[in-house]
Amino acid sequence: AAAGSLLGVKLSEQKSFPVGQVNFLQLYPLTFLEFLDALGYEKLTEIISTKIDFLPLNNGIHEKLIELVRRYIMVGGMPEAVFEYSLDESKFLEVRDIQKEILKSYEHDFVKHTTAHQAQKLSQTWALIPSQLAKENRKFIFSAIKKSARGRDFEGTLKWLFDAGMIYQASAVSKPGLPLISYAEADIFKVYLLDTGLLGALSGLDPSAWTIGNQLFSEFKGSLTENFVAQQYAADNQSSALHYWRSGNTAEVDFIISEHQKIYPVEVKSGTSLQAKSLRVYRERFSPKICCRVSSLNFSKNESVCNVPLYAVNRLSALIESQAMTDSNPIQ
Repeated sequence: AAAGSLLGVKLSEQKSFPVGQVNFLQLYPLTFLEFLDALGYEKLTEIISTKIDFLPLNNGIHEKLIELVRRYIMVGGMPEAVFEYSLDESKFLEVRDIQKEILKSYEHDFVKHTTAHQAQKLSQTWALIPSQLAKENRKFIFSAIKKSARGRDFEGTLKWLFDAGMIYQASAVSKPGLPLISYAEADIFKVYLLDTGLLGALSGLDPSAWTIGNQLFSEFKGSLTENFVAQQYAADNQSSALHYWRSGNTAEVDFIISEHQKIYPVEVKSGTSLQAKSLRVYRERFSPKICCRVSSLNFSKNESVCNVPLYAVNRLSALIESQAMTDSNPIQ
């Protein structure tokens, strides 16, 4: 048995490999539900884990869960950070020190496991991710790393970070067809960090930001919230490869997911406004029976649009399946 954050990188460099004799287990940062368990909120975990409809929760429970989402976004799911926080829920500064140490260890791995030239490119790419996420459309642009940079000069660094499990990559699809990977545009994608806590530390976000209320969800132009959703979905589905839908420069839906051979759009809202132009464009063009909107608001359903609170993202697949079974018409 072997363990390590860079196994995906190191094993890819071997000249021979015992095919059929090795089982891989991919570990991710703790999900929000695992975070609740670690803090002793098992009853709240049970409430979410057994939810199969879109009837609103008790407002007091809803507000408590949204507060815990804000705390999770700052703490993240790295085990040592969560353990430290579980000892004292006021230890945000101590948690940030742990996150900084983890980031330092990543930087050391760049040097330890690559050439000096590649390590420099890895550091440049890694440090740029927060600013790339803060852009309006989040699309990763290589020239932002270096004005003369071309995709082929830096695509190897992204692959290294992806293989090391340090980033999630969401590829654009212009048509929501199955399998999604067949419709992915290789040169148009967004990059998310493996953990929201590390994203906050890497970007220098003040650890006390969770106290500003739901305004936190709008930081980085809402990218913290998107990163949270990407992190939860990747862990639940054991895949760091995600997809989103775009129609030129006119519309973009944050995530496109495949469940039971059907495709569903998922729009992430960082504020309380539920207006979603891109989701409306998608509905008019493809007529999905179910659309998902993830926000800080309580459960609700309006025709085909289902609102999923941020704290229930880990239940997204189960909620979709339950809603599909209750609909009188088959899902298209």
